[in-house]
Amino acid sequence: VTSLSEKYEFGEVGRSLYNFIWDEFCDWYIEMSKIPMNQEDEIQKNVTRSVLSYTLDRIMRLLHPFMPFVTEHIWQNIPHDGTSIVTSQWPTVDQSLMFEDSKVVMEQLVEIIKSVRQSRLEVNTPLSKPIPIKIQVKDQNVQALLIRNQDYLERFCNPSTLEISTNIEIPEKAMTSVVTAGEVILPLEGLIDM
Repeated sequence: VTSLSEKYEFGEVGRSLYNFIWDEFCDWYIEMSKIPMNQEDEIQKNVTRSVLSYTLDRIMRLLHPFMPFVTEHIWQNIPHDGTSIVTSQWPTVDQSLMFEDSKVVMEQLVEIIKSVRQSRLEVNTPLSKPIPIKIQVKDQNVQALLIRNQDYLERFCNPSTLEISTNIEIPEKAMTSVVTAGEVILPLEGLIDM
């Protein structure tokens, strides 16, 4: 956003902000944050709240040149430092807040969730209907990673059963999708007439 603003490419700034706010922050982070916010771990809840608040603050600062009155009003109603968003510092990249491992995990989860949702659409099976889901992973590290984040897969894929393994028997009638983590398998028996 900063480099585009410096080049006076304000249309691209708007597009970048829009894509980040809707496609990343709202569609994924806010939705995924509901899982730790509904669990018992108070430390995780506080971390999640802090990240949401920090990100919303930075979004308001980036949007402020385009929507000054709205962003000032919102900013005044969230935790902040200073008296006005006008005098707050322009956001910069803080390398200490870059967690490459978390980014990779998130990308893999999102890819799997999108794959399952697309496969469901192709066989006309609504997300509200639980279905068996199998994920054939490349190795045990990926398996451990997905098992640690199984709550997200269960919430966003609605499996009746979820199997994550390096050695899965693929049913004869199944829909498969190749993803970075391995392969997503939806057994089709009972889902469509064959």
